[in-house]
Amino acid sequence: MKKIIVAAVMFFALAGVVLADDLPLDISSSWYQTLSTDTFRIRNITLPGYEGVYWADLQWNPATFVFVPVNVGFESTTPPTQSITGTYSLKAFTVKYSNGVIMTEKDASASGTMKIGASTISQSMTLNGVSAGMSGSYSITYGNGTTAGALNVTNYSGTHSHLSFSISGNDLTTYSGVVSLNSTITFEEWDIWEKNSDSVQSTSLHAMQAQSTEPAFKSIGEIIFEKNLIDIP
Repeated sequence: MKKIIVAAVMFFALAGVVLADDLPLDISSSWYQTLSTDTFRIRNITLPGYEGVYWADLQWNPATFVFVPVNVGFESTTPPTQSITGTYSLKAFTVKYSNGVIMTEKDASASGTMKIGASTISQSMTLNGVSAGMSGSYSITYGNGTTAGALNVTNYSGTHSHLSFSISGNDLTTYSGVVSLNSTITFEEWDIWEKNSDSVQSTSLHAMQAQSTEPAFKSIGEIIFEKNLIDIP
């Protein structure tokens, strides 16, 4: 019921109706889907402070020369154990360095989006204003039913990487394994991604190759080390 109420309020907000309280929309991770010759859908809309992920349909009005909202609703979310494809948001992380330094989401301002399609995967992360990411094609190997396994990723330059994962509810936790930073320092990283939508922007591997300028995996642990965000002796 709460989602229905929020969706209705968002519809009025999109329609330009003045509401008693402000209703901020976040479309930083949204994309657009063409429905017909005069109508498109904005996918993956979030409302800071509210639960759920929403979509909105806008249709061209030739009389007023503007797009007007005609429909709005909330995105469906299937547990990752049933369908791993979808859009995820970074919920938490833990990075453990071999020298004993530990960093979590409580120590830094972090956000991120992971999109798992039928054959491609992408991650974009920001930590204390520093952005990084990866993209590529993938195959999946399950090791315990559909609650654990590995994502075998091949990036745009042909480099192979592996991410172990486990699933609990709508949360998918990825594990980096032991990563070497230099001859003396290694780290392990656990990222918790919360699935918030079954939909995912369709991006071809060719498009990823044209857009990608980052290494295959630019993890939070690497960001911390390379940007000297904490003191690692």
